[in-house]
Amino acid sequence: MSSRNAPSASNRRKKSVSKSQRANVLFPVGRLHRYLKEGTHKFRIGVGAAVYAASVIEYLTAEVLELAGNTARDSKKFRITPRHILFAVATDKELNDLLHNVTIASGGVIPRIHPQLIPKKKPGSTLPPSTLNTTKVLPVSKVTKKLTVVQQDITTVTADAIVHPTNGSFAMLGEIGQALEKAGGKKLVQEIADTQKKSGSLAPCDVSVSASYNLPSRWIIHVNGPSHGDVNAYDKLETSVKNCLILADLKNFKSIALPSIGSGKAGFPKQQAAQTIIKAICNYFVNVMSSSLKQIYFVLYDMESIGAYTSELAKLDG
Repeated sequence: MSSRNAPSASNRRKKSVSKSQRANVLFPVGRLHRYLKEGTHKFRIGVGAAVYAASVIEYLTAEVLELAGNTARDSKKFRITPRHILFAVATDKELNDLLHNVTIASGGVIPRIHPQLIPKKKPGSTLPPSTLNTTKVLPVSKVTKKLTVVQQDITTVTADAIVHPTNGSFAMLGEIGQALEKAGGKKLVQEIADTQKKSGSLAPCDVSVSASYNLPSRWIIHVNGPSHGDVNAYDKLETSVKNCLILADLKNFKSIALPSIGSGKAGFPKQQAAQTIIKAICNYFVNVMSSSLKQIYFVLYDMESIGAYTSELAKLDG
């Protein structure tokens, strides 16, 4: 064979492979390694540090994009926006712990007020609803009803009535009940006991009302909500919410403070509880001829619940 047809040394040379390809990652390992070597700490950077950093960053990116995609899908949107990424980070505990100090451009805000920054009020004093920590306000159907998500101690919310999820014996064992007992004191506990004697035990999904003490809200609506393990649990949750609204209309209440019924000790997943409760409220206002209720506050305390309710309310915005 002629030497002219023989492959040269340069042609026989293997095609160069990048460090990212060798590590089977998408992020640029070489660039990360160069950045890590800058400064005085370059003497402590191992060869595999850049590969490990690229792998972790790639995993976190994929996780955030997956959660943001789920949020966009639930909101019936075809594109992921910075707002969806913000909700994805806020609703995942591990990502929120890691990235809670990161500002996402054009992502909006999810208010998180430290309890010590909320001004204390004297017994019987009132707080205008306009000063509440509001994250979302949306009208319901064609009537003038507002659903508002707030992050606040429910005992400090100014509304005509507070909804207290309980059992058949009006027990104050849940988070809302304990907060009411602490804020209302012995008079409130005695008032609830007297109400239980007069009305008897609450049947499943049934409601009752009692006066409040030392609270901005004058009334408390007690509801015997279901547990997640009950038969037809979600139907019963809808009925419980509907009965709260019916009683509020019977009492001519204009506003109520509603916690996420069922998502505490009752064991409902927070996203499904939010979806069921908002569905029950919308169906109620669609089917009634008129209602005294003008404002419903979803009073929440954790970022996962806030993200769940905000994402569900975003579906009504379309």
